[in-house]
Amino acid sequence: MRYPKVLSLALAAALLAAAPAHANRQQTTMLWAAMSAAERHWHAVPCGGQIAMGTAAALPGGARGFASWDPGPTNCRVTLQARYLRIASADPRATWPMFCYLITHEFGHLLGYGHSADPSDVMDPVFDLVNWSNTPSECWPMPRF
Repeated sequence: MRYPKVLSLALAAALLAAAPAHANRQQTTMLWAAMSAAERHWHAVPCGGQIAMGTAAALPGGARGFASWDPGPTNCRVTLQARYLRIASADPRATWPMFCYLITHEFGHLLGYGHSADPSDVMDPVFDLVNWSNTPSECWPMPRF
């Protein structure tokens, strides 16, 4: 399916605004690829592409990612655990399935989806480390890093 250019432009604008100021080239490449997969999975860009991305030393409950918006779908933000982002970008081929799941999952929250009890659903709050069953099909093939 081809998406209207407005989605791609919104995604490009989101990426440029989203990459944390200290993000290196590898992290920016991973964010671009994961955000593109999330767009294809949901057939939408949350918050009209106006998404702030950042990092934090710690997140509630030890989470690797956290999505927030206030009020409604404006002032959208995805925060990634800084340590996880460094680990993911150090070896992207090994961490890609979880990273892509994480960005797609957080975008799902920004689109209004809650957690799912289905372990094969991307909105399940626990990533399937064994067989990656909740990594969206849009994350494959793995991008070249």
